[in-house]
Order: sequence, then C-alpha cells, then structure tokens
Amino acid sequence: MTICLACSSDTFQQKVYDHHHFNSSNNVALSEHAIKNLVPDHFIFKGLVNVCDQCGHGVLLMIPSDEQITDFYNTAFWGREDLPKRVKLASTGCFSNVHLARAKHQKQFISQYVDLNNLKSCLEIGAGDALLSKALKRYSNPTANFFICEPGEHWNDYYRNEGLKKIADFFPFSCSREPYELIVTSHWLEHIPDVGGTLTSLNSKLKAGGKLFIEVPNTGYDYWHVNVKDTPHIHFFTKHSLARLAENAGFKVIEIAEFGIPIAEHVTGKKPNFEELSQKPRGYALSAILEKD
Repeated sequence: MTICLACSSDTFQQKVYDHHHFNSSNNVALSEHAIKNLVPDHFIFKGLVNVCDQCGHGVLLMIPSDEQITDFYNTAFWGREDLPKRVKLASTGCFSNVHLARAKHQKQFISQYVDLNNLKSCLEIGAGDALLSKALKRYSNPTANFFICEPGEHWNDYYRNEGLKKIADFFPFSCSREPYELIVTSHWLEHIPDVGGTLTSLNSKLKAGGKLFIEVPNTGYDYWHVNVKDTPHIHFFTKHSLARLAENAGFKVIEIAEFGIPIAEHVTGKKPNFEELSQKPRGYALSAILEKD
C-alpha cells in the first residue's frame, strides 16, 4: 500500500505531469514536444503524480534513476552551451529584476529569524549564481564564512571573486567545516528524489538551534488546475506537507509563508514587480524557516 511520506495518508488523486488540466487555454508552459526538442533523449520526467488528499503533497510516480537524473542535468543544465555566457553576465552584475527582487525578499525573510550581524557560517546548496548568499553576505558579519555546494566548475572563479567558498558538488557530503549556523536552498528540494532523507541530512549538518531556509514552488490552491511545466520536479509541496516533512526530519517549524503572485497569474508569463514578489496569500512560492531542536 502506498502512503504519503509527509502525513502517512493512503488516499490520493492522480494528476498528469506537465498537463494538469487538458481544457486549459494556457499555452505558456512548454509542451512535451517542446521539451523533447530542447532535451532530446532525456525526456524522463513524465507520467502521473500522486497527490495526497490530506496534506496535498505530490510525488512523481515514475521517479527516474540517479543515473538518468544526472544525465538529464548534464545535458539540460550543467552542460548547456549558454552557461559560460550566464557566468560572464553574473560576473559583471547583470541579473534580471525578478531574480534580484526574489533574492532581496528571501534575505529580508531570513533576517527576521537569523541575526546576520552575529552569523559565523552559512551554506547554500544548489546555488547557481548565489545571489542569495551574496545578499546575506552583504549584511552579515565581515568574518562570516559563506560556503557553496554546486555541481561543475563553471562558477568556481565567480565564487572565489565573490568571497564564497565552494566545498562540494553534490549534497549530502562530508566536510570538516560543519555544523553550520544557517543553510539556505532555493528551488532545489523539489528536484531531489529522497526528500525525507535529504531533510534529515540537512538537520545533521546544522548546529543546535541552527536555521534552515527553504524555498519551493507552492502547489496548493490552483496549481493542479493549470498547465504548468513540472519538468524536472519530483516533489510538489503545500504549506501543510512541507511542515509535516520538516517535523518528521526533526525540525521545529518557525515560519512557512507564501510569496509572489498566484500560480494562475504566474503561468501567463506575467513579470511581477518587486512589490508583487513580496509575502502574499496564495503566492506561487513557499518560503520556510526551520530550526534544529
């Protein structure tokens, strides 16, 4: 019998991956054919999603193997031809307004619960251009150490120039610098097959009283009533399911808030302004502050 990994319920609805609502007029989300053309022979995220009737947590039924997932990301992300250009633009401070605004809101949210002036160590996982780490570093104690976990070598010089220390490609990892006071990850957890084990590993790398910041897509409300590109997400979170998963991993939930415009507006391609990306009911992103007991 299948049970929900968040709340242990055994009743589910099934949704079609990438095409939740066949009668929707929304055509902004990439179709299966478009994704296949972009990433030939790597269309491994497909099928049905089990969505819990109780807490709303969703899990892709046919989770690809670790080898398939690595191969996909090597082609679709880490091996992209435009990645060196993206790194070069980031090195010159060229970021989209939406990207900058999101990092600023994330920093403001974190600073309500973490004393940045006395912060000594922070780890960002799945950092990419590390805008969040840069924003936190700007307002933190100058002696604070900021560490990065991110695959590949494209960003290495960029991290060094920003005073960030890359210590691993993938999580989990072993490192003598742990435990950390703060771990941050933005739009990474939904890509991880073993969410429960990953949250437990994150807990083990925090010092007592340390904080974990997570941001993931909010799949409550209207998410399953519009066609939105799920690829390559494996897990689908609601406020309730994220809280239950965090508690199962030994965290105390300090706050889980919704940010941004509703998903029904987001899928139209609307570019929200700074104020629209702030904390709002029914926003398309969930931001959480969790504490290690």
